[in-house]
Amino acid sequence: MQNALIFTVGFFLIALVFYLFPPKKINRFYGFRTSLSIQSNEHWHFANKLASVLFLIFAVFNFVLYFVFTYLNQDFNGLIKLLIILEAFAIYFYVNHRLKKFKNVNESH
Repeated sequence: MQNALIFTVGFFLIALVFYLFPPKKINRFYGFRTSLSIQSNEHWHFANKLASVLFLIFAVFNFVLYFVFTYLNQDFNGLIKLLIILEAFAIYFYVNHRLKKFKNVNESH
């Protein structure tokens, strides 16, 4: 259970930093960086705001699961690692999906 707590807290702290200190400019090191998110500052800010909110939602969800599994005295170590990977993929695909719609809406004006 100790590893699960470390992964859960780590994921939460990264999500919190990402939410509280979003990248202000497009850069190579920090932020939600995809070919769609770096097309403009509007895309960049939209993608990073959405991704940070989703990270926080998943982080809180992971905490709830951690406490449920702890209460039930069940091992959560393998599951939390799998969940974080799946959540990262979900965030990646969902934010890119929303960026495609964002792009289409802004280009039609």
